[in-house]
Amino acid sequence: MKLLVLLLALLAVACPRSWLARGESYLTAAVLWSEKQLAHIRVTHVCLARTIIWVVPTLILVLLQCWLSRGWFSLLYIVISTLVLAFCLSPNPFSQFMTKSLFRRKHEPVVIEGEVVAKGKGKGHAADGIADFQATIFTPILWFLIFGAAGVLAYRLWAVFRGLPKPASQEESSMSWCHGLLAVLDGIAARIWILLLMLAGNFAGTFGIWWESLFRFQQSPLALVKEASKAALGTELNAHAADDLLDRSMILLLVIVAVLTLTAWVS
Repeated sequence: MKLLVLLLALLAVACPRSWLARGESYLTAAVLWSEKQLAHIRVTHVCLARTIIWVVPTLILVLLQCWLSRGWFSLLYIVISTLVLAFCLSPNPFSQFMTKSLFRRKHEPVVIEGEVVAKGKGKGHAADGIADFQATIFTPILWFLIFGAAGVLAYRLWAVFRGLPKPASQEESSMSWCHGLLAVLDGIAARIWILLLMLAGNFAGTFGIWWESLFRFQQSPLALVKEASKAALGTELNAHAADDLLDRSMILLLVIVAVLTLTAWVS
């Protein structure tokens, strides 16, 4: 079921005029609105308010999964899971990058908000694109495959909290657990993504970085993925090679998910 939901969500987000392309802004607006409503009932502590905002929708999805997991009701849960995953795969500028990447002509530059992000040359730009792809596509997909719709929504809400203004100093320490857990999740996802890049790209050049990353917990996941992306590209210094590498990595991921589905490891 998760493989079907994943394919449907990717198709929904890739649609050129999909309203899901603004999923990130909708999610942020919903969090801010919820904080205001909680403040009206005297829940003014930012950490408590955000914990409630995180727990309630996640718990609702868990209960729905338990309730709709059998019979024809499972079709309704597939629809709900598809919408949730598509929403969580739609932060800016990812949705714009994915839409333009999938529907542009071959070797046509990708322009987002007036800036060329895939212009045919520049290894740094190519590595940045791969790192953005990992952070905005692969990481949510990974937590969806492991924890389902509730897991990916919980992760995206944490990511939204990280992007919001910091709470007052007396509450800052109480929110540190959220940022620490998010850093751990990002680090795990980054190392799994590097493994995919290694298998889909320059194996010899990327293996050393992947192996060292298992012991370098202090390094930023974003910097780690950029370093591995440059190594996986090898001597190909253009963004078209990065597009091909992303295609191979995603195909490899889908093949792995399909095999795990057939062997009942992923349901």
